[in-house]
Order: sequence, then structure tokens, then C-alpha cells
Amino acid sequence: MDRYDTFRHHVTSCRGIYLLPLTWFLALVALFVYCSSTVVLPGTPILLSVALIGLGLFVLGLWVSHSYVRKFERLRESLDQVKHVEEALHLDHILLRTVIDNLPDSIYAKDRLGRKTLANLADVRNIGLQAEAEVLGKSDFDVYPKDVAERFWTDDQKVLLYGQSVLNREEFQIGQDGRERWLLTSKVPLRDEKGVIVGLVGVGHDITARKAAEERVKQQTHALEESNRELIASNAKREAQAELLRLQAQELIAARESALETSRLKSEFVANMSHEIRTPMNGIIGMTSMLLTTELTAEQQEYAEIVRQSGEALLTVINDILDFSKIEAGKLTFEVQDFDLISVVEGAIEILVPRAQEKKLELNSFFDHEVLHGLRGDPGRVRQIMVNLIGNAIKFTEQGEVTVSVVAEQETEHHVKIRCAVADTGIGISKDALRRLFSPFSQENGSTTRIYGGTGLGLAISRQLVELMGGTIGVESEQGKGSTFWWTATFEKQRAGRVQSAPRKNLAGLRCLIVDDNETNRRIVHHYILAWGMENGSAENSRQALDLLHKAVEEGQPYDLALVDMQMPEIDGMQLAAQIKADPSLAHTRLILLTSMGHRQCTTLEQAGFSAGLTKPVRQSQLFDCIASVMGDTIDLVSSPPPQASAKSIPAAAPGTRPLLILVVEDNAVNQKVAVRMLEKCGYRADVAGNGIEAVKAVSLVPYDIILMDCQMPEMDGFEATARIRQMDGPGNHRAIIAMTANALMGDKEKCLAAGMDDYIPKPIRQLDLIAAIARASRTRTTPEKLPT
Repeated sequence: MDRYDTFRHHVTSCRGIYLLPLTWFLALVALFVYCSSTVVLPGTPILLSVALIGLGLFVLGLWVSHSYVRKFERLRESLDQVKHVEEALHLDHILLRTVIDNLPDSIYAKDRLGRKTLANLADVRNIGLQAEAEVLGKSDFDVYPKDVAERFWTDDQKVLLYGQSVLNREEFQIGQDGRERWLLTSKVPLRDEKGVIVGLVGVGHDITARKAAEERVKQQTHALEESNRELIASNAKREAQAELLRLQAQELIAARESALETSRLKSEFVANMSHEIRTPMNGIIGMTSMLLTTELTAEQQEYAEIVRQSGEALLTVINDILDFSKIEAGKLTFEVQDFDLISVVEGAIEILVPRAQEKKLELNSFFDHEVLHGLRGDPGRVRQIMVNLIGNAIKFTEQGEVTVSVVAEQETEHHVKIRCAVADTGIGISKDALRRLFSPFSQENGSTTRIYGGTGLGLAISRQLVELMGGTIGVESEQGKGSTFWWTATFEKQRAGRVQSAPRKNLAGLRCLIVDDNETNRRIVHHYILAWGMENGSAENSRQALDLLHKAVEEGQPYDLALVDMQMPEIDGMQLAAQIKADPSLAHTRLILLTSMGHRQCTTLEQAGFSAGLTKPVRQSQLFDCIASVMGDTIDLVSSPPPQASAKSIPAAAPGTRPLLILVVEDNAVNQKVAVRMLEKCGYRADVAGNGIEAVKAVSLVPYDIILMDCQMPEMDGFEATARIRQMDGPGNHRAIIAMTANALMGDKEKCLAAGMDDYIPKPIRQLDLIAAIARASRTRTTPEKLPT
């Protein structure tokens, strides 16, 4: 039973104990008085009054009793209502406490002495404790360090003594668990119903994470400020550097303009040098060539040939220097045309055969039968690289051999990567020299230049050419043991596909013996004849060859053919041939002579028993054709390249038409004579003009068909003269103008053609080049005029 039920019981008991007996007592007194008055003293007025008074008291007692009962009932109802209100308040207290305890912020209350009267779970945990009971009744001095508690007490006094609220105060605290926290605290006074301050209420929001973030932001801000200061300093430095760069840029612009001017002057100098050197060279080589066609004594012939060779050597040096200047200027151009790789390489070898023969060197060539003949590229540059490498190999080899090989390294549907190598048995190259070998103007040492000559530009030019073709170049060498220079490049295939040099099946089954003391030669020829389906045998000297020939006869498989080297120890090729033909069992074997010394007279070869002779290095196609011819095969060979132009290739004038009228425009007297003499050798006569003015005047008087025009002349140069002549040409009257100039730099040909000229011949003029140009001009000649009657 609670206190309200106890109170109700007391009220009910009071009603029964006090009110009911009083009520009944008054009623009995009144009843006694009434009865006494009516029985004892009936009719007595006094008694009657007393009876009435008793009756009244009885009624009054009943009324008072009933009234008190009603009041006690109302009191009991009020008590019930109070109980219900108190229960509701208790529930509200529980709800409020639940809310307070589950809030993340610290909520607490203190009395005027600073002791905790309320603390939610967040506040208890921030202090570092577990339950509210550990906090209630304690001050901050009991749970916090003294310095922290003093700061809290100072704020509490402002609230408790002066009623000043403390709002959003950042407070640092260290709990009993040792954790450091930052709280954003607000404290307000707690007043009673009379407004008297009886304590305070505080709320604290944990801002530890925010303070840490602020600290990081502060540090970052400090770092940014430091970076900003550094950036400002850096910007200042950069501005200074920019100013310096601007000044340097101005200097560079000035230097560039100076360099361009220097380059222009250099180009002009090179062009002038080329012109000034080629002009007298044209006279030297041209006149020497003319001299060699005249009747000379053996001594005069020798001297003239030396002059011609010296001129050609000097021209090679000039061409190297001009090529190098083009490469340095980035103005070297490449042609793209169809060509036969093997023919180009063999052509380069043929150019250098005389040099190899002079030094009695074996010059061999090997071509992989898988190498494509039909390629697209610049055959002139390929030939230039090969001439440089082969020429160097011959130059630096005193005895032994030089071997050229070309193989297909990689092949796709549209391209083929080739590898060309030139191996020699010469002096070799030291390791130190290998590092600078492909640099311009570089040779192994000064003594190399003195002994062997050369500018040192050949390999540098070759490297540049190979790299411009997308390939690589290198060398493998050991001093005193020879060198192997190699280069690679990728070429596009001709659209027609593979071009075979000749059908190989016609030689299939033939038995061929190779007799040569040089192992490289034997290996190369061995590769060729196996590729053609022939059966191969080889001997390194004449005695071994005779043994093999006799053994083959004894086995019933005699050799059909023997390829015999001329220069062999003990028994040379001529002697071997005589022994073979003298033996009836071997006489049927056909013989082909291979020699590095040039062809002997046909009668000498025939008398010795040879069916044919070839000069080394033997072209693959030449060897095939020769074997096929000697063995009597009829084959459909690939057509050979067109023969070089000659005087006979110039179309003769048709009957009834006048001969070609040719004008030579040249200011140099020697070159005038060279051109005129070359034309006379071809059966033509020519007039001469000393400069452009004389040429224009001569053309106005005579209807020349072909004009050989020099470009650099005094008073009026060839370009202006050409423009004047083109103005004079009428419809259907186009005169052929051929530039005949010592300007041989890149772009000079294009400049001449753009000026209105039809063709271009660089000086020194070669007779075959001149003949070819005249032949081209003759084919495009307008309708010839008939001779006057």
C-alpha cells in the first residue's frame, strides 16, 4: 500500500470513528428528551420545546454527518487525482532521464557549492568514470586536475554569484582515464520559484575531432603560408629567370639570325666553291678524256690516264664534301623508284674491281637467293653506301680478300629488311677508334690519313644515309685481323612481287666442280649452284681437282662442268685446263675460267681448253648465263638493263631535214672547248656564246634546237637568259635548253627546271651524260625544219 492509499484509509476510519458516534449520540439525546416530555410531562410546553430541540439536534446530527461524509469523499477523490499526477510526473522523469542519458553531449547540474546534482552518461564518460553515482555530490576538484578544476570553478562563480550565463566556451579537460578532450560548454543559472539561484545547469559538446581538424588546418595553413612565401620568392626568382630568359631569347634570336646569315653565307660559299672547283675540273677531266681518244705514245697514255684518275679522285672528295654539307643542312632528298637490289650492289662492285685488281685482292660477292630483286627505294643512295664501304675495305686491305654479302633478314607481305655486309682481311680497327669511327673527318689516327688518304667523310655520310632510310649501321673488327662493316634497311616491295633473275630449273642435275684456293669463293659459288639445283663438288687446288675428276669418272658420275680459278699455287688454272684436256677420260668436262686479272684473249682461252671466262667478282646472273651458254641450254633470261647511251643512240636527222643546231653558252674558254670537242666526237658542230647577252642575241638570229646553258656568267646569267629566250619562243617552237652547270648542290637541278630549262647536266661533264641529254632533247624536238633549197 502506497502513501495515498494509507491516507485514504485514515480519512475513512475518521469518518466511522468520530462522525457516526457523535451523530447517533445527538439523536439519542433528542429522542430521550422527546420521549420524556411526551411521557413524563405530557403537554408541558417546556418539555415540548426540549423535545423539539432534541429532534432538531437529531436532524442536525444527521445533516452534519452527511456533510462530513461528502467532504471526506471529495478529499479521497482529490488524493486519487494527486496520485495519478504524481505517476505521470514519474513517467516524465523517466523519459527525461532516458533522453538526457542518451544524448551525445554532456549534461549536468551543480548546486551553489559546485557539487554535481545531475550528470548524464556522456558527462560521466567524459570525466572517465562509469556511473553517475561516482560523480554525484562531488565537485570538479574531486575529479579533475587542479588547474583544470580552477578554470571550471571560475566560470561557475560567474553563473552562481552573478547570474551570468557562459555560452560556447571552449574548455580543455583531461579525464581520469587520461584522455584529452575539448568541449564547447554553455552554463546557465538554475533558479527556484522565487528566482533565487540555487545552482547551475551545463551542457558540453565534444569538439575534440573539430579541434584536431582545426589544428591540421592550422598546420596546413601554416604550411600553405610557408609555401606561399616560398612561391612568392620562387615567382620572384622565376621573374628574374624569365627576364634572363627573355634576354637570352633575344640573344638567341640574334644568334639565330646570325647563324642563318652564316648558313646562307656558308651555302653561298659552298655553292661558289663547288662552281669554282667544278669549272676547272670540267676542263681537266673533259680534256683528258678527249686526249685519251687521240694517238698517244704508251708513256703519254700513262700520264694522261694518271691525270684522269687524279681528277676523278678529286671529284670524289668534292662530292663527299657536298653530300656532307647537304646532310648537315637537312636538305638531302631521297628518290623512291623501282630497282633491282642485286644489280645495284653488283654495279657498285664492278666500279671498284679495277682497284681490287691493282692490289691483287680477291673481290667476292654473295647474294642470298631469297633476297628480293624487285624493291622500291633510292638505288643511288644504296650504291653510294656500298661504294663507300667496299672502297674503304679495298683501301685498308693489302692482301687477302674483300667479300660483299647481301641477305634478307626479315620479310613481310609488303616489305623486306635486308642486311648488307662488307668483310675484309685488312688492318682492322682498334677499340678506341671504333667509338669515333662514324664521326665526320675521323680516321683511326693521323698516320692512316697519311698512308691511305681520304677525308674521313665516307663512313659519316654512309651512317647518315642509312639512318635516313630507317636502318642501322655498325662494324665488327679486331686490329690486325680485318673488319666487317654492315648496314640494314627496310625497303618496300615492288607491286609486281618477286623478280627472279632467271629460271633455275634449266641447270638442275648438272654436276659442277669448283676449283679455287680461296675458301670464300668456293662457298659463294657453292651457294649459287645449289640454289640452281646443280650437284656440287669443290677442290682447293689443282691436284685435288684432278683426283676428284678421276674418282667421279670411276664411279660412273663424271662432272659435266668445272669452274677453275686462274690464280692458284703450284698449278694455275691454265695448266690445270691443259692437263684435263690432255686426259681422254676427262676431256669431255667443260671448263669456265674465273680470274681477278681480267679476260684473256678468246683465242688464248680456247687454246687452253676453256669454253668461257668470267672476271671476278662474278655476278650471279652472269655466272648463270655463262653456265647455261656453255652447257648449250636454251633459256628465257630476264632482260638486261638498257645499255648506256652512246653516240649511236642519238637519233640521226631524217632525210631532207637539217641537222641539229646546237648553241654552247659558256663564259669559260676551257669549258667551251670541252663541250665543243665532245659534241664534235659525236658528229655535231656547235656555236659558242660567252654570256647570256650573247646567247639571247644568237638565238634571235639562228633557230637553235638545243642550247647548252651555263648558269653563272657575267653580265647576264643563265637563268635570266633562259627567261628571255622563253619569251622569244612562239607557239610550237620550244627550244630545248639544257643546264650545263657547276652548281651541283641540292635544289640546283630543281631551280634550273623551275627557271624554264628542260634538262640538267652537272660539271664535270661526262661524255655519256652529254650524249644522253642530247638524245632526250632530240626525242622531244619539235617538227624539224627542212633544209633550204
